Amino acid sequence: MIHKMNTTIIKSLALLLVGLIFWSCAGDDLPDNYKGYTKLEEGVFYKFFKKNSPEILPIIGDVVAFNTSILQDEKILVSTFEDETNYDERLITENPITPTEKLLAKMSIGDSLSMLILVDSLEQLPMGFEGGDYMEVILKAFKKTSKDDREKDNKTALIGLKKHPNGRFYWKKHISKTGVFPRPNDQVELYFQLRKGNDIFYQTASNKPDIITLPVEGTDVSPLHQVLQQMVVGDSVTAAFEIASMSKDIQASMIQSGFFAGDIMTIDVSLLTLKDSLTLAKEQAEIKKQQEAELAATKSFGKRLEQLIPQKIQDYKDGKLQTIRTPSGLKYVIHEKGKGPILENHQTAFVHYIGFLTNQKTKFDSSFDRGKSFNFEVGGKEVINGWEEAIRLLPVGTKATLFVPYHLGYGETGSKVIPPYANLTFYIEVVGGR
Repeated sequence: MIHKMNTTIIKSLALLLVGLIFWSCAGDDLPDNYKGYTKLEEGVFYKFFKKNSPEILPIIGDVVAFNTSILQDEKILVSTFEDETNYDERLITENPITPTEKLLAKMSIGDSLSMLILVDSLEQLPMGFEGGDYMEVILKAFKKTSKDDREKDNKTALIGLKKHPNGRFYWKKHISKTGVFPRPNDQVELYFQLRKGNDIFYQTASNKPDIITLPVEGTDVSPLHQVLQQMVVGDSVTAAFEIASMSKDIQASMIQSGFFAGDIMTIDVSLLTLKDSLTLAKEQAEIKKQQEAELAATKSFGKRLEQLIPQKIQDYKDGKLQTIRTPSGLKYVIHEKGKGPILENHQTAFVHYIGFLTNQKTKFDSSFDRGKSFNFEVGGKEVINGWEEAIRLLPVGTKATLFVPYHLGYGETGSKVIPPYANLTFYIEVVGGR
């Protein structure tokens, strides 16, 4: 989406501003240090910073765009003021529900205000707040789309489109081919964009089409799926849906995305490929078979290592193994040097390994047994120091054996499976990184 709020922080904003749910025991009076506030409802108070003429307030059917910040004791927790593309919108209705909607109905464009909310009045206590605290929310209305303009935009969106025979949407085929329609559980590859007027809310990356599977019969089919069911490979279509004509669940989803009752949602779709459910099932079965074979091979290789590593350890103890020694005391042997890069701090390393207690020559852990590589952040202190040092010496693709002295391992205390002062031996493969 181009301007909708979709980060984790903004989702928390949405929780606070869209769904402020209050207990009946909400407070009724503000502390003495809050002056000039007017009570909106139980537990909620407001004060205008800037107030324009009340004669130009929004009317029912208008959509108001606004920026917002949440503060705790004058400290800004989250804010959408810094990024002009990051804002929220509300439809002005006859019976507004949330405090935000009620206050927006009192605001002209350019108005700003402070809303105080007693956190005890919320159904869920916000993180970082304690009982009796007040959360401050700053609202500033900066744009209004009038009811008349919205109706004009909706009429414009339907120009050149005809009602589809099934009556659920309007459409126009720019390219029309003949072929087989997608069915439930079929997989399609497509380019598409979702828009309201000229505002694009979602757009497929130009060089990487989306791949989706059509839902099974009996489910609440989305607008996109409805269009796809009427297309064949090679078709290019523009379709328009009235938000009010959708099911309640889909309407709720679209409202969260910035559409409102009365809006027209437009979808532009190009269907590239179609894979029927039978072919897809065969391919998935083949992939599963291949994955199972790879898993079996990985586990089998791990079993071979269990037999080979003890001899490597013995050769190391007998001085028969030529190793590279670092100043820290780490020793290692490269069996096969990789051709990839050496990973840097904050990159993720993917490593297969098997670990042995050097003195006992007994295995204590193996990613090969699990059939899945282990990953960690380089420099993130998620692994022992011996590994942190080694990963900076071994390019991606390298296969090596590490001999880790106890002070680069689990030290004097050990761990659940590692005894104190234990020297460790690892066979590792740096299989990837990102």
